[in-house]
Amino acid sequence: QDADGNPIDDVDVVYTVDGGAEEDCQAGSNPGEFICGYEVEGNIEVFAVTDTEEGSMSFDIDADACHVNGQAGTIVL
Repeated sequence: QDADGNPIDDVDVVYTVDGGAEEDCQAGSNPGEFICGYEVEGNIEVFAVTDTEEGSMSFDIDADACHVNGQAGTIVL
């Protein structure tokens, strides 16, 4: 999202797990929302890039016996 809280239309969002290869995040159900690493455990680094700006955020995702403990965040560009 931008500094005013509005979703950015033309943004590429990718992620890595434990420093591995980049993978595309999937569009969520709301504008500007992405799902990165669904049911994936480890250190997830998320990168959002436009033609003029970029930002990133990292998460340490752990799991219980059945599922990962998901987290949410906002990258402001």
